[in-house]
Amino acid sequence: MALSEGEVIDATKKLLELRDGEQRRLKKIAAYMKGDASSVYVPKGARQEYKWLIKRAKVNVLPLVVTVVAQALYVDGYRPAGSDSNAKAWEIWQANRMDARQHGLHRAALKYGTAYAVVMPGRPVPVISPKSPRRMTAFYRDPVEDEWPEFAVEETVQYTLKGKVRAVRLYDAQHRYSLEARDSDGGKLRLVRAEEHGLGVCPVIRYLNGDDLDGDDCVRGEVEPLIEMQDQLNSTTFNLLMAQQYAAFRQRYVAGMVPTDEDGVPKAPFQAAVDRLWVAEDPDVKFGEFSQPLALDTPVPTPSGWTTIGEIQAGDMVLGRDGRPARVLGMSPVFTDRTCYRITFADGTSVVSDGGHRWVVIDRQRPSWGEMVCTTEEMAQQVRLEGARPGWRWAVPQAEPLDLKPADLPLHPYILGYWLGDGNASCARITVGDRDRAALVEQIERLGYRVVSQTRDRRTGAWDVGFSTESSGPERVCLMEGCGKPHKGYGLCNTHYTYAKRHGQLPDVHGRESAKKRLRDLGVLGNKHIPAIYLRGSFEQRIDLLKGLLDSDGSVNRTKTAAWCTFSNTNKVLVDGVLELARSLGLRPTCKMTRSGGDGVSPLWVVGFQAPGDFVPFALPRKAEKCPVGGKSARQRYRSIVAIEKVPSVPVRCLGVDTEDHLFLVGEGFVPTHNTDLSGYLQSAEATIRHIATVSQTPPHHLLGQMANLSAEALAAAESGLQRKIAERKSSFGESHEQTLRLAALAAGDRKGWDDVSAQVVWRDTEARALASTVDALGKLTQMLQIPPQELWERIPGVTATDVARWKRAAERAAKDADAMEKLNQMIDRQMGGSARPQRQEQPAQAASNGAAGGGQQREPATAGAAGANAERAR
Repeated sequence: MALSEGEVIDATKKLLELRDGEQRRLKKIAAYMKGDASSVYVPKGARQEYKWLIKRAKVNVLPLVVTVVAQALYVDGYRPAGSDSNAKAWEIWQANRMDARQHGLHRAALKYGTAYAVVMPGRPVPVISPKSPRRMTAFYRDPVEDEWPEFAVEETVQYTLKGKVRAVRLYDAQHRYSLEARDSDGGKLRLVRAEEHGLGVCPVIRYLNGDDLDGDDCVRGEVEPLIEMQDQLNSTTFNLLMAQQYAAFRQRYVAGMVPTDEDGVPKAPFQAAVDRLWVAEDPDVKFGEFSQPLALDTPVPTPSGWTTIGEIQAGDMVLGRDGRPARVLGMSPVFTDRTCYRITFADGTSVVSDGGHRWVVIDRQRPSWGEMVCTTEEMAQQVRLEGARPGWRWAVPQAEPLDLKPADLPLHPYILGYWLGDGNASCARITVGDRDRAALVEQIERLGYRVVSQTRDRRTGAWDVGFSTESSGPERVCLMEGCGKPHKGYGLCNTHYTYAKRHGQLPDVHGRESAKKRLRDLGVLGNKHIPAIYLRGSFEQRIDLLKGLLDSDGSVNRTKTAAWCTFSNTNKVLVDGVLELARSLGLRPTCKMTRSGGDGVSPLWVVGFQAPGDFVPFALPRKAEKCPVGGKSARQRYRSIVAIEKVPSVPVRCLGVDTEDHLFLVGEGFVPTHNTDLSGYLQSAEATIRHIATVSQTPPHHLLGQMANLSAEALAAAESGLQRKIAERKSSFGESHEQTLRLAALAAGDRKGWDDVSAQVVWRDTEARALASTVDALGKLTQMLQIPPQELWERIPGVTATDVARWKRAAERAAKDADAMEKLNQMIDRQMGGSARPQRQEQPAQAASNGAAGGGQQREPATAGAAGANAERAR
């Protein structure tokens, strides 16, 4: 029964709403296939040249992913089981030009993950219409089990003289409903006509790129999983083009050139081609070339720890100014005999660089200019300002906090931080004052740990708090067998605890995963320091670590404008770790050495920094309440350069980093600095060649002049993987083609063709010709060089090691069969008295002799009569 007009419109609206979410995803895929999508960042006010490079950077390889598979898919027939002739439905296929249109069907399914075919009765033959999922969506009651959909909706937009018309078709098991919505009618859907197809099923066949039994919502095409890699390729290509434009074409500067002509009119901005020779009559005009190397021993922070400029390799990860990991694209050769300088910053850290190294700085003599790029030599001309407002002239920007993933830490960072500050170096105990004990115990239990003991020193009044990695919870009974009393500490009741402590027999009740063992595994027992894994944890983990350190050995002094936080300790290794921790959080710490108040002789290091405005570095309430929360001051955003001194020349080196602002962090102070502008030309050229190799489907080593890490085994594996993918798609698409042809037979009234579920489509073997050529070439190689054929079997494309082993076993069996046959012939000869085989050997010679005498026609054993007959025939 046909649906009413209201039911049709309501159902169509609901299905179109469900379809909208999928359409956004498909639209994105289509944009990437066309090369219209771009992920390259375009800053506000970017120059036209920058935008032009973005367009050139689109290296769209996604269509190749679809084309390579689609070219190997072609249905060449449809045959019933046991027959060499095509079924009647094949005539319907050809009448609908599906020989050619099947390519679009395959490409749509490969591209989007799904495609459709619609079969409707028609004259003279039923009509088969391939549909893209951007035009049609089928809806199944059970997408995995159901062969036919419940409904399908098709949507197109047509443009007429009266405006835009939205045409919609709704399919069900009996009818096709045509609807439209015109702009002139306010976009309201109305039913135009209802057509009965009478097929008994919704006449829409789904083509899936793959099926994981989770439903077609989880099926993706070949393109969608590669979109992020395409973005990365475009971004990398853009960076290389930028390097080619601004770096490989080395940036040059001019000093001393008069900016006006003879009449005092300002000259146009200086321009020169990259290969143009610059000549100036004025001897004061100087030309130069920027270069940016750093000393080989310059420390470079990485997401996992530290390295140096000399040790770093292409592909390694460093850190950008924004605190995020960035990949090293390449390095320059090592340069020697350069003029070198040591740049010292206000926090005491320093870096040795080439005189031409570029820095992003602010000039306090011209603060309105904002950030600028200056070389080391330029800044060395005047480091300090004099006059009415003396001070340091140059300042580098402060790096953002490191943006790293959470680390898998054996102990909570707050617990470790507090223990490093005020913990017992030989066990899992923390010393705390009376006023902070309750807050510490509450904090330990809030973090999921158990406080196992609390002992007070009567002399000092300090508390010794023992903690366990066991989570806090209901008290358990004493570990001593038969006791049954609740335990108070170390798993023992008061009685057994007192006895065990008096005799030095307190058990390690927490087993292998006790807090003490975890401290031992971290290497901090008897050697207090911050483990590297904690210094590269997430932002939140490092904040918790700092809170623990400052709650134990830290203090805060509040002023009218800010709060100053300090950490004091006699352990220099631990203090160095606190400095690195603070810098990794975007802070600007300083460190001073004084004498401890105990003996007045031992050194005491004090780390200080201004309290940040975006988080409170304390957890104890009495300290946290003294820290204000507000924005960072300008003083915290920059770090002054306090000295630039010429030093003896040292080997230096440049490196290129994949960051948008061309900055990466160096030195113990996490100072942002420029990456190199070297070798961009070569990298860009190599990237272009690799792209050409991809587009032309030529192995890249033919164009690059090197193997490019592609061995024969790797190429064979890639080809084998492609053939397996093609075979899988043939299986999936083949089932859908057979479903389409069966429905076409039903639409033509061929009930037998509809019921024939064993008929199968025939795929054209697109690899047969290439395989035949390969086998022919190997056969010629065997004949010319006398190479045993078995040695060349492995070179046949698609042949596996299992195939070769099976063939060799078959050849061995054949050889054994030949030997057995020869032995059988010998046995027969011996049984027949040895006359049979010699006669067979002599007959050809005798025949040849008689044949020569008689014109070469005689083949049987010669007799006198036969010889005479031969002679007569010869005459």
